[in-house]
Amino acid sequence: MITENLIYGWVLFGCLGMVYWGYGKMKDWWQPKALAVALSIFPYFVSGELWLWTIGGVLSSLIFFTRD
Repeated sequence: MITENLIYGWVLFGCLGMVYWGYGKMKDWWQPKALAVALSIFPYFVSGELWLWTIGGVLSSLIFFTRD
């Protein structure tokens, strides 16, 4: 069942994926681009709200650890 929280998560993580892609393109780094792809694709494979927010939060915070 689709709820408001799922839709908010899809939009939020999709937008963060676009931001990470732009950041990776600006700095010419592959790590933010890989995170962007992961953030944009993973909601298609996750069905529960808890998993969506947990995986999305972990992927979103990885930007601070993937710098060169």
